[in-house]
Amino acid sequence: MRERVFHIYLKEHTEITSGAFKGLKVLDSSSPCHFTFLHLLGTYEPHVQDLISKHIKGAKRFIDIGCASGYFSVGIPYKYKIPSIGFDIDREQIEYADRLADINNLSHLVDHIPVDFNHSYNDVFQDDDFCLIDIEGSEVDFIRNIDISTLSGVKILFELHDTSDLDIEGVKSLLIKNLEHTHDHIVSKEVVKIDFNEFDKVKNLTRNDYIYFSGDLRDIHQEWILFTPKK
Repeated sequence: MRERVFHIYLKEHTEITSGAFKGLKVLDSSSPCHFTFLHLLGTYEPHVQDLISKHIKGAKRFIDIGCASGYFSVGIPYKYKIPSIGFDIDREQIEYADRLADINNLSHLVDHIPVDFNHSYNDVFQDDDFCLIDIEGSEVDFIRNIDISTLSGVKILFELHDTSDLDIEGVKSLLIKNLEHTHDHIVSKEVVKIDFNEFDKVKNLTRNDYIYFSGDLRDIHQEWILFTPKK
């Protein structure tokens, strides 16, 4: 049922309908494995959208590690007109993200790179990058395998998850310890406030229907921690 409603909505809306990336064209071949209902509505991770909008000023590039289908790696160039590079281990998602950039005439600003779990990011970063890292519990591996000096001039926004072997407080403490000499940090928890009344209804769906069909029922502990270079 969720997939059916997703496709009904997609037929009537060929662009993201709200949020920071409102107007971004969506592929008509999209499916929930690429974009969720929240992506189409423009309300996917609104907290991340807000954090980026508040802190991206002055960034020369956007780096998205764990870019998936390109919502941010394509959305940020669309909104802020800066280049982006997206990395992901899912090659099908990378191909989708490339096509998303293409239909929005952003291929000249966007590069997507397929990687494996052991990929080294030591040669990726430049001063004045803004980096979003959403790697589903692999933050510890990332921070242990990178030369911290390469991050000294980079703003970094981590999405943190509880993991099976280390809880979120342990992950957070490790990140802070490794970056404390080069970066200040802000810890922020998600607060989602969505006005569903602003959306065109499909088949008379109610607000509760939208929440159900979007799958916005999170039972995982998530926080975000933003590191900004010390002045």
